[in-house]
Amino acid sequence: MKKKVSVIMNCYNSDAFLNEAIESVVNQTYINWEIVFWDNQSTDDSAKIVKKFNDVRIKYFYAPTHTKLYESRNKAIKKCEGDLICFLDCDDVWVDNKLHTQTSCFKKGVDFVYGNYDVINENGKIVKESNKNLPTGFITNSLFDNNFISIGAVMISKELLINNLFNPKYNLLGDFELWIRISVKTQFVFLNNIVEHSRVHDNNTSRILYTDWIHEKRFFYYNFLKNYNFLKFHGVFKYIIRTELRVLYEKLIRIVKN
Repeated sequence: MKKKVSVIMNCYNSDAFLNEAIESVVNQTYINWEIVFWDNQSTDDSAKIVKKFNDVRIKYFYAPTHTKLYESRNKAIKKCEGDLICFLDCDDVWVDNKLHTQTSCFKKGVDFVYGNYDVINENGKIVKESNKNLPTGFITNSLFDNNFISIGAVMISKELLINNLFNPKYNLLGDFELWIRISVKTQFVFLNNIVEHSRVHDNNTSRILYTDWIHEKRFFYYNFLKNYNFLKFHGVFKYIIRTELRVLYEKLIRIVKN
């Protein structure tokens, strides 16, 4: 029997593109899936949109309390019944064979598969194409050069994810921090297909002030240096240099403006 895939959708007032996102799961060529929809106490029409699909594979959970994103992701993970887990943000969409192509990569010893993605705007127009040949294997140092993995383009074994949950202390870098932590001990498999259309728009979390990113980046690399052999994972030094050069750049810009 084909493996069951749990698709986690974390939602907080995300009704703008939600219908399209859910449709991209419903229209998958691979049918053995469930959506674990975690509603983080939305006050918009998100719940109405989910429930109108009337599909038993879509499981709606209303959070008892509002929590930050990565704590919410962890709560949703614990509701999953599938052997494999994917994530789909409520403003993004999948290509219709995403689940089929990625499940076919799973065999003994494979626990993490990721693919390419492109970037679309509010109207669904592709604004940035991506068809890169990305690494397979132990890729920690490559990830330090550039976080090229989109959370919507991954598929992970439930066992691996249950044993390596998101760190809820992060608001912005939680995906990247988890990829790094897993990549230290697990080989990643790259599938050279575009599997996701990742949407950029004015309400994206990634548009939060850069100072918040700096705070989390520093917190991240301090902890990495403390817990891992940084001589083996030398890419962290490039990451630190880029981070601190950006801090210096921002300070210089403020001085010039004043």
